[in-house]
Amino acid sequence: MKHLVAALIISSIILPAAMAQTSNNGLKFKAERKRFEAARERTMNSTVTNEQWGYAVQIENNTFKKLDDVTVKYIVYAQEELPGDASGTTKEKTYPDSVKIGDFLNTQKYTFDTKGIDLSKRQLDSNWRYTTRAPTRSKASLTGIWIRVYAGGEQIAEYATPPSLARGEWTE
Repeated sequence: MKHLVAALIISSIILPAAMAQTSNNGLKFKAERKRFEAARERTMNSTVTNEQWGYAVQIENNTFKKLDDVTVKYIVYAQEELPGDASGTTKEKTYPDSVKIGDFLNTQKYTFDTKGIDLSKRQLDSNWRYTTRAPTRSKASLTGIWIRVYAGGEQIAEYATPPSLARGEWTE
């Protein structure tokens, strides 16, 4: 009985929060990270991995009406650690783009992939170190996506993952 009550309490807290992040003015959003390509290269003292990442985005129209002249604008966020940099600072980049949907019918789903972003990772071999005492591994990753949907030139919906991205400034 205790487990049932705990499960009900947890589901009543977690499920509405997850739904609130995916539905926006009758549009349902889903964005998942996707690796398009990967290549590994050996140098004299390290292994460099070059990958192309983006997002697979799905938008579903649950507004009970047809939306005309729909355009989706998005910004993909990424960060890279600089190899050999002991300060630990990262280089953050934004990649804006847009996709034209046109007429978007009720209950229709529209799926697209964002443009691929080149990310590089470097790992020094075990006997090598940077003179700056920086970590021997530098990383790169996607940090999020911010999506805005426009119908007839007016913004009708917005989605961001993580949600904190939407508190920033939209730059195209």
